[in-house]
Amino acid sequence: MAFEKKPFNNALFDVDPGEFFKDFGRQIFEQTPLKRDIKTDIIEFEDKYTVVAELPGFTKESITLQYENQVLTIVADQVIVNEADKGTVIHKERNTHNLRRQFSFEHIDKTKIAATFTNGLLYVTLPKKVDTVDDASTIEIN
Repeated sequence: MAFEKKPFNNALFDVDPGEFFKDFGRQIFEQTPLKRDIKTDIIEFEDKYTVVAELPGFTKESITLQYENQVLTIVADQVIVNEADKGTVIHKERNTHNLRRQFSFEHIDKTKIAATFTNGLLYVTLPKKVDTVDDASTIEIN
């Protein structure tokens, strides 16, 4: 059953409850910078992992990759060139972005990790270590 507004002949009480919270916090959240995060896909294959990370607007030189203590770290630093010297900025939505994301991977051959960056997508290939476990053998008792 839908809520029915019952007039009290008083503007203070003639409020639809759904409208009361409609703009709750809007002024606060509109002033807060949007939290950006690196959107990623991680695909596991038999012999490797592939991480695909979206980094639109970044250059290859602004991205740093590190694999240490079984953790892959992606850091992207973007600086927007100030064009206000040529004119007056009347509206600005682009900002400097410093993004960071970490993922844990075990049993990786860190000497063979490879990465490419094409059209705003970072591809990181993490080959799995090939375990050289000796085959079990039966020992004959004399």
